[in-house]
Amino acid sequence: MSSFDFDYELIFTDNFDQTIINNSEVPDKSEAFTSAVLEECSKISTILNIYPGVNAMSSMLTYGDKVYKVTMKKL
Repeated sequence: MSSFDFDYELIFTDNFDQTIINNSEVPDKSEAFTSAVLEECSKISTILNIYPGVNAMSSMLTYGDKVYKVTMKKL
């Protein structure tokens, strides 16, 4: 199994939720960062909707000098 290096992980259930970022320990909670995460969630959500048997997916987002693992899970 592969391992991936990342600084922070954000896990969303069903769709993007701003409170996940607000309550996390990520150092940047700016509007620009939030927009980047929202865009990543949108991409993941599109794939999850195309493949209904896939219930979770992660993607890596590099923002500034940090790497974020963005995960979306469908219930």
